[in-house]
Amino acid sequence: IYLDFLLVGPSGQTCVLMSDVGGGVPVGNVTLRIDDGADVPFPASGLLFNRSYRPTNLGPVPDVFPAPAPPGPHGTTLAGFVGTDPNGVWSLYAVDDSPSDSGQLGGGWELVITTAEPMADISVGFGNGWAPVGVGSNVVCPVIISNHGPSAVCGVWLTNWIPQIGRAHV
Repeated sequence: IYLDFLLVGPSGQTCVLMSDVGGGVPVGNVTLRIDDGADVPFPASGLLFNRSYRPTNLGPVPDVFPAPAPPGPHGTTLAGFVGTDPNGVWSLYAVDDSPSDSGQLGGGWELVITTAEPMADISVGFGNGWAPVGVGSNVVCPVIISNHGPSAVCGVWLTNWIPQIGRAHV
């Protein structure tokens, strides 16, 4: 197939998912799972089957992905995404770097990213409610903590020091 696929994460980390694999054999109606822990890399030639493959870059020279893809060098494993925030814009770039090929990248395909660990998406906001208070009285400020998921959250501590306010002199 000679297609090169580059995955770019929200923080700019990259991985060449597959490059120059399959030996020019057409591909259709397959589900490819790309996993660093897969038993085999993509084959240099032959059919691709419904299975898991390791990211594989068989090209003899570094792959060049035209703009707007980021310039290389690019990662060669998915491990570069571990520990990064999966929230944000992901980009998948594909290029055919064999001048003798023809064909099309048809519809009906998708990219599914699965995180190794559940992630929470917590936001903190302060509500309106700062009212004048008398000397020696408590200040009450509503705080709104929201979990936008997908995972449950426990053990969250919120600490916010209110700066000392100078005394007004009349």
